Amino acid sequence: MDGEANREITWPSQIWMRLPTRNEWEVAAGGKFPNNRYPWDKAKEVTSDIREIFSRANVAFQIGKTTPVEKYPNGASPRSVMDMSGNVWEWLSNIFQSGESIVSAASLDIPDDEVPSYHIMEMIGGSWSKPESDANLSGKNVSMPNEDANDRGFRVAIAKM
Repeated sequence: MDGEANREITWPSQIWMRLPTRNEWEVAAGGKFPNNRYPWDKAKEVTSDIREIFSRANVAFQIGKTTPVEKYPNGASPRSVMDMSGNVWEWLSNIFQSGESIVSAASLDIPDDEVPSYHIMEMIGGSWSKPESDANLSGKNVSMPNEDANDRGFRVAIAKM
């Protein structure tokens, strides 16, 4: 698996990379319903057994630090996306106050002096340092992007231009 994860990537000449919106993240995680579901849950199921959650996600100080992405293969989403629950909180492009996406605001061609402040941003997915209930898809967090913490990270949405 390491060879696959670390393979060289050939990028198209023009690509667009950004933080995902909440909706994009939820699609990658298999959807947000029913409430409190985890990415590995099947339709109409919600995992409640803590041992099962611990076997699928790095949460609740069970290891005490971040882990490699492929450590929990049974925690993959239906779209085979790893670590959608636990390990690190993942930044979204959504502004906390309104839920508006930075991507949406940027595409509206609003003059710079009228663009809302993006001081508080949304995060989703829980982390190694938070309870397992924060790692379900209903759990979210907010923070200022310039705050240091070892339980935060990001994934990117990539599109060819």
